[in-house]
Amino acid sequence: MVDDIVTFSQQPCAADAESIDLKYIPADEEAALRAKETHELIKNKSSEMERERLIRWEEEKIDKEERHIRSLERDRKSELSNLKRRQAYAANNLAGAVYHQSLSDEMQAVNQRYDALIAQRQASIERIRAEIDRMKMNK
Repeated sequence: MVDDIVTFSQQPCAADAESIDLKYIPADEEAALRAKETHELIKNKSSEMERERLIRWEEEKIDKEERHIRSLERDRKSELSNLKRRQAYAANNLAGAVYHQSLSDEMQAVNQRYDALIAQRQASIERIRAEIDRMKMNK
């Protein structure tokens, strides 16, 4: 003890140090049970927080996919607008009709390409949502 305070040190005690005997007192069962319950509560809360973090991460993936879909839709609209502008210049004759038809075919191909790309992103969103549902069910 130093100044009536129990002190622990890695250094040897002074020559005039006073020795005290420590008594072992076993924890009572009720306190041990409370400690165990507290440990389980903390462990469960930690698992719940980790699950919530993973769900938020999956939801961020959905947001990213939805932003990508919106970008694809803007790109499609831009490409189709350009093709429609070109159609407006088609002459009113056989050559113009053939050119008009080829632009219509190209517009259809553009729509099909973007539909496929968007469908891939939507399928990805559905898979992510299924994973989120699975995580929510495993509470």
